[in-house]
Amino acid sequence: KAQARGSLASPPPPPAGRPQPAMSAKQIEGSAAKPSFFSRVGASIATTARSNLRPGAGLYSLLFGAVAGVTISGVVYAGRTLQVLLFDHDYYKLQSRK
Repeated sequence: KAQARGSLASPPPPPAGRPQPAMSAKQIEGSAAKPSFFSRVGASIATTARSNLRPGAGLYSLLFGAVAGVTISGVVYAGRTLQVLLFDHDYYKLQSRK
């Protein structure tokens, strides 16, 4: 009986003269290979980061505050620099006398 093209039937058995390869115990039981050390460490770091970097978590709040503080400090620094450059003419007078 001919099989239809593209069917998902199993391949034909090997010729009678060849011995079939022996299957290992892992293949028979279907157990997966143990993940490598680096994949386990990476998964652990990802899980920890995912659980601690959500709104409401302590680490998230600390990092949010640090980023907000650096941003505000940068805005203040830029504002003072512009104020000195554009409006503080006495600053230049004092600097030229030193």
